[in-house]
Amino acid sequence: MKLHRYIILWSLLFGYGIIASAQPCNNIIKGYILDQHDLSALSYASVVVSGTSLGAEADSLGFFEIKGLCKGSYTLICSHVGCEPVKRKVEVVEAVTNLNFYPEHHAHELKQIFIRARTNQEITNVRNSLNAEQLRLMKSDGLTQTLATIPGLSVLSTGSNIEKPTIHGLYGSRIAIIQQGSRLEDQQWGSDHAPNIDVRLFDKVEVIKGAASVRFGAKAMGGAILLEQKPVYTGRQLKQEVLLSAESNSPGIAVSSVIQRGDTATHTGWKMAAGIKKYGDRSAPDFVLSNTGTTVADLGFSFGYHKGEKRHRITLSGYYNNAGLLAASQVNSQDDILRALEADKPLVIHPFSFGIEAPRQSAVHTNLLYNGQISLSKDHKLKLNVSYQYDNRREYDVRRGGRSNIPAVNMNLHTAQLELLEDHRWNDIFSGMVGLNILGQINVNNPNTQRRPIIPYYNLFNPGIFAYQQANLNHLTIEAGIRVDYQHLNALYYDLNQKLHEPRRNFGNVVFNIGISADILPEMRFKANTGLAYRAPDVNELYSNGVHLSSVAYEVGDPDLRSERLWKTIVELSNSKDSRLHYSIDMYFQLFRNYIYQRPNGFVSTIAGIKLRYDYVQTDAVFGGFDALMKYRILPWWQIEGKASGLRATNRATGLGIPLIPPLHISGESMFTLWKNKKNQTSLRAGINVSHFSEQKRYNPADLFAGPPPGYTLAGALIRYSGKKERNTLELKVTNLFNTRYSSYLNNLRYFAPQEVGRNWILQYRFGINQ
Repeated sequence: MKLHRYIILWSLLFGYGIIASAQPCNNIIKGYILDQHDLSALSYASVVVSGTSLGAEADSLGFFEIKGLCKGSYTLICSHVGCEPVKRKVEVVEAVTNLNFYPEHHAHELKQIFIRARTNQEITNVRNSLNAEQLRLMKSDGLTQTLATIPGLSVLSTGSNIEKPTIHGLYGSRIAIIQQGSRLEDQQWGSDHAPNIDVRLFDKVEVIKGAASVRFGAKAMGGAILLEQKPVYTGRQLKQEVLLSAESNSPGIAVSSVIQRGDTATHTGWKMAAGIKKYGDRSAPDFVLSNTGTTVADLGFSFGYHKGEKRHRITLSGYYNNAGLLAASQVNSQDDILRALEADKPLVIHPFSFGIEAPRQSAVHTNLLYNGQISLSKDHKLKLNVSYQYDNRREYDVRRGGRSNIPAVNMNLHTAQLELLEDHRWNDIFSGMVGLNILGQINVNNPNTQRRPIIPYYNLFNPGIFAYQQANLNHLTIEAGIRVDYQHLNALYYDLNQKLHEPRRNFGNVVFNIGISADILPEMRFKANTGLAYRAPDVNELYSNGVHLSSVAYEVGDPDLRSERLWKTIVELSNSKDSRLHYSIDMYFQLFRNYIYQRPNGFVSTIAGIKLRYDYVQTDAVFGGFDALMKYRILPWWQIEGKASGLRATNRATGLGIPLIPPLHISGESMFTLWKNKKNQTSLRAGINVSHFSEQKRYNPADLFAGPPPGYTLAGALIRYSGKKERNTLELKVTNLFNTRYSSYLNNLRYFAPQEVGRNWILQYRFGINQ
């Protein structure tokens, strides 16, 4: 009888253990990590569950999510650079537990507040940020090429070394590049002017794919690229990072370094970044792309003060770029152009050289920035951003009589900006921001070019005010914003008959935006954002009438152009980045009124030779597309990633396509961890990638001098060694692995060179001191 009792007792205990162990551990803790003083998102902060291997890294908005928890009591530890770790105890009872962290930089006593707070950013707009690895690559590969790894972003190029980013088919002055609250102004009015910016100073890069005009003004109607520095480092230990890079195509080398140091006693810190690179001619699989070398040098210095609620920073940077333009792009007759369109090689091919001769363009851009913040009260912060930018652009043509060293274009652009923001939180639900932006700009042409300038002298005044409000209702966030803008433009120029013109144009517009972000399932987030944006025509679109050397074009503006108006709607469905299977799907619709683009109109004979003529015209247009991303961790040492972007654009007047719209792009990557030592955190990784670009079949023959090239597929590979705690890394990668012959539809010089750059081996070495 006793034996039976023991059997029953052990069965009950064992059975209870089985039942207990079988309980599903699928509970979630999620929330935001925000700075205690200004509630700014602490990107890439980490949260770990004490005593376990569970944890998560916050995204660019400070959002984190930890999954796979059983019901019970846990201790969470939040860590971020420059902050004391924060420990929090939490009881997991429900399927989803919301918990926010509010670290304070260099604080010893930290408040621990629970949920339903807000960020100081519009979180309902679709955003993508570069991770730490991509940021390191950006400092060697450049901003545009690195951004092109994000679905929905493409590269618009002029030759092989002048590139600018596009978002959903929009580029130039429809995309704002914002560096620490200041919009980059460097004469990006053409499709061939790459952004002149020193990226080495910045530690955070984020892309807004939706219309961002409410916050950043008219030139963000298609999206914005945000570049920020980390909070001022005030530690006494010297930190340094050095990056060396060499390429086989084009042969050359790049060297850069970032140094920073602080003083804990005075709460100050400084940071310096410098870089130089020199590359010779690039080569296609079958020939040299003559005169495509480049020289770039940049230097930046930042000094800041950070104590409690007070933050002040001054940044001074300079950037120099000297880029050669394909020698074969300069032709002397219409017959030469027709021959170039039909040839399988450029009409001009020289032996490889490091020299950069005319035709070429050079630019010098300097930027002085001030960023300040004070606290008016516990829930009201005041921020001030002030900047002055100077940009000199020179374009050199092949000229007779030894005058090729005299610039045919020499423009000096001066821009001053002021931004005043009041960031407030009314309670745990409602918060928002109001702001004032003022921009003043003057363009002065150097008269010693012996050419009539393509861009006239002009001055521009552009004030704007905006406000947006956010309501955080636990699992739902609602945002709405409105902006009023005014722009006054004065120009001064002579026409071809030497008649003086002094036109004045005024543009006034009201734009708005509304969006929601909702957790529709514990592992699924939904975003939707819609709004009206506008952009006044640029001065080149209004008054150009001359040779634009970089585009090998004679451009003619239309002084009667009206403002572009855009209604953009974008929705996103995604899950946590920490999921074994992570996905993100964006769908968008862009309805344009008065869309401005360049339409070919024959040839023009000039003193600089025969040029393709382009006229600025307007039409109504419809853009619709999608971006998709999937990452799957098959095994702990094996991860695959797939991306796809498609866009269909229609000119409503003709029913045909719009020029320079990216074709369907599909890519895949497989990464393998060949070896990893957890003790000293060293690793060896390898990867392969494949990208396919379809042929663009939606176009109007009247908009192109030659039809789009065929589709193509490119492959690449890499192997990377990371030393202890990633303080040093050595990477060897190859692009266009199989030396594929192809031509890019988004290259403005494809008419003169039927092949793009061939195989390229790239060796990079990075090491950090006291990182």
